[in-house]
Amino acid sequence: MRRIGRLTGVVNTVIESVELALRILELLIHSEQKKGVSELAREIDLPKARTHRHLVTLMNLGYVEQDPETEKYAASPKIYMLGQALADRVDSLAVVRKMLGALRDELGMSVALSVSVPKGIRVVENFRGNSIIDVSAKSGAELPFHATAQGKVALAFGPKELLERCFESPLQVFTPQTIVAPDQLRSELSLVRRRGWAVAPEEFEPAFNALAAPIFGPGGKLLYTFALLDTLHGIPAEPKEIQLRLLTEASVEISRKLGWNKSTSIIHGSPPGR
Repeated sequence: MRRIGRLTGVVNTVIESVELALRILELLIHSEQKKGVSELAREIDLPKARTHRHLVTLMNLGYVEQDPETEKYAASPKIYMLGQALADRVDSLAVVRKMLGALRDELGMSVALSVSVPKGIRVVENFRGNSIIDVSAKSGAELPFHATAQGKVALAFGPKELLERCFESPLQVFTPQTIVAPDQLRSELSLVRRRGWAVAPEEFEPAFNALAAPIFGPGGKLLYTFALLDTLHGIPAEPKEIQLRLLTEASVEISRKLGWNKSTSIIHGSPPGR
């Protein structure tokens, strides 16, 4: 029994060491500046000496390099080459399509996938549902940030300059429910960040609603937004529990598959974890 206990302890120590080394590596990959031992030790809450041992190991393996003048550390070009090799084998859009198609099949309603463009969001994929009333978004269509659920997600989780650019001119009114007051929109976006999802009941089109969430990549960068689309009856202003659960689960799982790691994200907010 003592031998088994010792073996278990050794295995746990090895696992912890691997985890810490990877955390250090991720911090260096996502940092725009080189980092010193003390700074890294503070960020991962680890003794300086132990942090240095991990850095030496990563340097010996070729994943980290040290500036001889400043003695600070950075991820080496080897990481970039590994990333390129992986990118050649993994089609991120294929991953997204597969999982959003499964979400559409499970809920039976249309799902739209979009990217941010200077003046709003552009629909890049549309997975049509099986509703008698066709509620879908046309691929290639550009929609406003402030009046759509996906647009709110883009403003909440994307670069801060998106929101400032949005306020450069008066916000367009589409329906009586459209949010056009800057303070009200900022408050709405704060709520979106806390919840990890957004709705826009009758804000762009009367009688219609959407429920949207973000898709993140490495470093917490917003890659896509996606949304369930239906009538206000199908997606109430307060969405159904199953809709929220499946949407947020898809947000987290797709983001993880595309390289998002909540512990090293550097974004305004992040999707709900589990």
